Amino acid sequence: MSAINPREQGRIIEERLVRYLQMTRTVATDDQMRQGYLVFKLTKVLPRAIKTLQRISAGTYHSCENCGEPIGNDRLRAVPAATKCISCQKESEARR
Repeated sequence: MSAINPREQGRIIEERLVRYLQMTRTVATDDQMRQGYLVFKLTKVLPRAIKTLQRISAGTYHSCENCGEPIGNDRLRAVPAATKCISCQKESEARR
């Protein structure tokens, strides 16, 4: 059995180190992507949640902000942050 010469040993160590660094870089990138996604979701969801809580406190949660008609319970179960009844929401989307 022959011993590994120092150059070969250095090359093996270097390859392992490169693989390790690539692996940890990928993990860091994945973590950063997850954190970025969470921040993105929070900036979208949090303001809607606050607005919904304010509407509940003000007693306007079940009322459409456009026409004042009731927002159906089925709609609110499906989209808890809904601020418009189905008719007004459809009109709003048609204008876009």
